[in-house]
Amino acid sequence: MPVMSRRPVFSRQTRGGLALLGGAAAVLRSLALALCVAGVATEASSIRGVGPQDLSRYPDAAGASAFRCLSTPEGAALPLDAINDDFCDCADGSDEPGTGACAGQSTTMFYCPNPGSFPSYVYASRVNDGVCDCCDGSDEWRSTVCRDTCAVEGRVLLQDRQKRQADLESGVQQRASLVAAAKKLHEASNKELQSLRERLPSLEALEREAGAALEAAKEQSREEEQRREELQKAAAQAAGNG
Repeated sequence: MPVMSRRPVFSRQTRGGLALLGGAAAVLRSLALALCVAGVATEASSIRGVGPQDLSRYPDAAGASAFRCLSTPEGAALPLDAINDDFCDCADGSDEPGTGACAGQSTTMFYCPNPGSFPSYVYASRVNDGVCDCCDGSDEWRSTVCRDTCAVEGRVLLQDRQKRQADLESGVQQRASLVAAAKKLHEASNKELQSLRERLPSLEALEREAGAALEAAKEQSREEEQRREELQKAAAQAAGNG
């Protein structure tokens, strides 16, 4: 039995048409690659997953021709289209800030803009995992499973922040009142202490005078007791002689 080839047999006209299609596909691929690079360039001011404070660390589309991993700037250069191409090239995940390709590291995290609420960060492993972690749904950009709940969340968070701010201000006022009361008490105590210090010399003089008067009274009492004893003895002698 002859061996059958798996390659389909086409007519010359069909092969010519396929060749034209192949050439067109190659052109389309080239255009797509150019658009991809241009997309990275024009969106350098808003690279998916990169926070505003880290945006300057990424190449500017206008002049940059390559990207290097942020933790190893001396390493090999990567083409601009390696950013967010869903393939992890950098150990720190810096080439995939907007995908989950570099899940497992905690250096580069996905930035949630959350307009209407407060920005936040989530781990790369939570990007496109089917669970809505960002209130604006930006972590699930491949699907439409997430509703934008930032307006509601923002109001709740703002109310909570305002309450905590009010509690903090109330606590600060209470502390200020306690400090003022303690200061007033301290000043009153110091004033009373100063008054006692000023009175101390006169009080000490009164104490000395009282001590001297007590000693004089004791001495007078002893003398009177001695006279009584002498009178009693004299009276007893007079009675014996009579």
